[in-house]
Amino acid sequence: MKMEPSGNVSALQIMGRFGVVGIALVCVQLDTVQSVVKESQAGVAAGVLLTMIISLGGVAVVIASATIEAVGEGVPSQSATTATLLSWAALVGILGVIFGAMQWKNAEVPEAVSETTPAT
Repeated sequence: MKMEPSGNVSALQIMGRFGVVGIALVCVQLDTVQSVVKESQAGVAAGVLLTMIISLGGVAVVIASATIEAVGEGVPSQSATTATLLSWAALVGILGVIFGAMQWKNAEVPEAVSETTPAT
């Protein structure tokens, strides 16, 4: 009988934490979309956003399973799963920082806010 390494718990914890972060992101995105579009179009905008998120989730599952299979030499293993989760987390983190820096660089303060803010 082959014993599994104790690392299985850590991979499940990592996936669980990313799942919680993903759910929080969806909730924030839905609220943001509904506050930007007209009130009469809020339901349509939320539906489009949820469709995009679910579609991207399906694509992500396919990419992750293909990566796990490639890293694990055709057999899904704990080390392949951990390597896939950590590499994708690093990639998403780096891309998030780059995108955030680009958005921050191009951000402008609205006139309504800048008029009410006292000069320092």
